[in-house]
Amino acid sequence: MKLSHRSLLLLLVLFLSGCTLLSGERGGAPVALSDATLPPPPQPTATATPASALGQPQVAVLSPLLVDDARGRLYASGQVNGLPKLLVLNAADGGLLAAWDTLGQLALDATRNRLAVDRGRQGLAVLDAGTGEILAEVNLPAQDAPPAPQFDTATGTLYAFRASTVYTIDPTIPDITHTTALSIAHTVCDEPAGDAPIVRSAYDATATRLYLSFITYNCVPWVTMTLVAYDAGDMTETGRHDIDIRAQFAPYDGRLFGVSVSRLGPTLHWVWDGAAQWDETSADYSGEPAGIVVDAGRGLVYSALGETLRIIDPGKAVAGEAAVPLLAGSRLDAHSVGPDTLYFVSPSGRLKLWSAANLFDGQSLPRPAPSALPVGPVVWLALSPNWANDRAMMALVRDEACPGAGGALFVLPDPAVGWQPAVLGAPGACEAVTAAAFSPAYGRDALLFAATTEPTTVLRSIDGGRSWTAAETPFPAGVIDQLVMSPAYASDQTLFAHLEDGALYRSRDGGQTWRAMSQPLDVLAALDAPGAAPALFGARGGDLLSSADGEMWTAVGPTPDGETLLLLAAAPTETPQPVLYAFTAGGRFARSLDGGLSWLTVSEMAATAAQLAIVTAAPPATRPVFLLHYREIMASYDDMASVWASTAAAAAGGYGPTAIALPPNFAAEPYLFVGTVDGQVLRVRADPQP
Repeated sequence: MKLSHRSLLLLLVLFLSGCTLLSGERGGAPVALSDATLPPPPQPTATATPASALGQPQVAVLSPLLVDDARGRLYASGQVNGLPKLLVLNAADGGLLAAWDTLGQLALDATRNRLAVDRGRQGLAVLDAGTGEILAEVNLPAQDAPPAPQFDTATGTLYAFRASTVYTIDPTIPDITHTTALSIAHTVCDEPAGDAPIVRSAYDATATRLYLSFITYNCVPWVTMTLVAYDAGDMTETGRHDIDIRAQFAPYDGRLFGVSVSRLGPTLHWVWDGAAQWDETSADYSGEPAGIVVDAGRGLVYSALGETLRIIDPGKAVAGEAAVPLLAGSRLDAHSVGPDTLYFVSPSGRLKLWSAANLFDGQSLPRPAPSALPVGPVVWLALSPNWANDRAMMALVRDEACPGAGGALFVLPDPAVGWQPAVLGAPGACEAVTAAAFSPAYGRDALLFAATTEPTTVLRSIDGGRSWTAAETPFPAGVIDQLVMSPAYASDQTLFAHLEDGALYRSRDGGQTWRAMSQPLDVLAALDAPGAAPALFGARGGDLLSSADGEMWTAVGPTPDGETLLLLAAAPTETPQPVLYAFTAGGRFARSLDGGLSWLTVSEMAATAAQLAIVTAAPPATRPVFLLHYREIMASYDDMASVWASTAAAAAGGYGPTAIALPPNFAAEPYLFVGTVDGQVLRVRADPQP
């Protein structure tokens, strides 16, 4: 497949900017989410939800973090309970103070208590940093995910960027006072391609210098960037140097400190005064640059690479090194003077706090900021069948402290309420939940089901997870790995419990009593298609079976290549025969268009655990299908007629996905929900890709 230079550039922009995942929503009133502890923020000017009425939200933070040391706050883009927000955090503990709907790339003028938010195609807004109130708006040319704006904190001047153009803005007017078109040559595969786009920016108030990096050459996999220094007064160029595309840099004390990892050479730590000085030191490190920040209290610069942090004294170059207990892939994102805290952000947005004093005095472990879900893999995720109206969700999080199968179940009854732990047994006990399910009529009956191993049983909740009752019929010891609802549950009150050893149980009274079925099955799937028969499909060994009631089963044909099935799903078509999706113990992912009579292998991969997310209500021609396989995601938007790695799948893969789910109304809300390895639930835009 041949890519145009515009396509190559788009891929690079997506790679360099995590904030593109949050595009799509715009403005609204700020919502206060908790009481501030240090110091309290001013009261919002618009109507806000009382903090006392809210549960504990789950917060995912996206880089970069902006620090307001005077007020003890952090600002960042992110998500609250899966919804994109501008976050205001407590610098002391990482707790959420407020969440606002004005989204985009951020700049902070702490002296004037102002935030600049570049909303891409929606232009730029200047906010009161205390309340979130929009004070001014400036129209700018349309562009998705432009580089972050920059404040000159001495004068209040604001710089914004579009493609290769710099806009100088006076926020008090508000208006553009000067436009500077920069001519840095851009080449694609040795062919001239116009002016190079601006990718990253930094402003040094001490030297009144603006640093901009440009993609000057790209022909995947070879990409080069050029770093250019400008006098911010008249935008004249003062110097330039070539850097690696993965380079990270931060200005301090009139100089720019950076780290680069060359594909063909060593790791380079460098310092540049914007004109002539360019000192490089190589180091035999492995891994990607993991952030560079300034400790204004000590007058030091910290540069992280992997789990090694280099301590730089601006007057003496390298002052020392320290091993920092980071999670794999975490980024060093900021330092706050007041609490003397270093902030790390995991790939999924988990905020980690670590005292900078540990670099010199101790070795305490980092601690996660308050979050509704514990640190641990999200092993299962489901959205309410009534998602468009109630926004309810469930997540199963593996508790590493609890032995055996299962994990802790959390319920999100409403985004405004926050994640709530489902206490199924004694308080403080390990909740060995192995499966869960929404009632198909959850919007009316608020009915949930959960299977546990202590003891093995099925519990039901009629109040959205606040209280639970156990089934009257005992189950044999084992692990219930599937709870499958009858498509006609509202009328027949039927659901099935499948155990890992193949045993199958049926309830016809809403999970209160259960009866063992005679047919053992490896997997079970229900077809939600009114009028279609049979409604159930299962597999045993190399045989595919069907049933109308779970009691009598009929052989349909062999499974794909006669292999044991690990996954099975069914969805309706325009014909009487449903489409079936199967993942085998041999690593074969296949589909059948004739109800299992024949199979077409879609892909072959390693035989490890996998998850399917399908919008069964969508017509086959546009049906989204996502397969999660060992933290990689395959995507299709035409019922697996073709398969490709979509932008959504690639973006979600960077977060360490361990569970996936799709909203039933995907056509109206094209998002992929992703549970991560460290206990986050994120929402990624997932429009169909050509």
